[in-house]
Amino acid sequence: MNKELEHKLDIQLRRAQSTPELEKVKAEFAHDIPIEIIDNHINVIQGIDAYGVAQLRKELRSIHNNHFGERQKSETKDSKSIWKAVAFGLLITLVALSGFYMLKIKSLAKSPTTIYAEYYEPFNYSSTKRDATEVSIMTLGILYNEKNYSEFISQFEKEFKNSTSLSSDLILAAGIAYLETNEPYKAIFQFEKIIANGDFNYEEAAYWYQALALIKAEEYHASQAILEKIVTTQDSQYSEKSKLLIKDLKKLARK
Repeated sequence: MNKELEHKLDIQLRRAQSTPELEKVKAEFAHDIPIEIIDNHINVIQGIDAYGVAQLRKELRSIHNNHFGERQKSETKDSKSIWKAVAFGLLITLVALSGFYMLKIKSLAKSPTTIYAEYYEPFNYSSTKRDATEVSIMTLGILYNEKNYSEFISQFEKEFKNSTSLSSDLILAAGIAYLETNEPYKAIFQFEKIIANGDFNYEEAAYWYQALALIKAEEYHASQAILEKIVTTQDSQYSEKSKLLIKDLKKLARK
């Protein structure tokens, strides 16, 4: 039998929606294909259709359950995995940002040595006294201006350590020399002499250098207390510097 003709028959039979339409197809192909063979094709197609609808539903249900059920399980697992990954990523990010923030804070906070070096400027001492009784003072002035602080201290302690009649500028110079030789407490002692004497010409400078000496001695709170006193002093030449230095000390306290 012609396979192509059978294929056409099957197509026409599948298109037929009712019994009359089937009979019409049978009549159309009857002169080329025996009736019993056409009936067999009809029975096969109807059987396949009947089976196919039920089976198709069953197969579709199975496919749906298998595919979407597993997909939902997979999506649930994947969702959990994704959320875990997101949470972990956020945690790492927060830790990194916290670390960065702390490093940033620390980087903004200067070290005590840096703070001291930034604000420290030696007192400009110059002695013009030339009478015979004060030749040694002239020598101290030279040593100080040459920044020979060790020799200055040596001469100062030998000749003037217990003197009660020294000028405030020389006492201030002695305090600076002690600072330069890393003896902050001896420097503070000299600055306190000026403050105790109430010499308003050098009192502000004595407070300022005393605050710096306390930073060198790592007594930051005591230094800040003196700086705050300077800030409240009207028209102090050290007022603005003191405000800035207080900010740096506060940053240092957060380290």
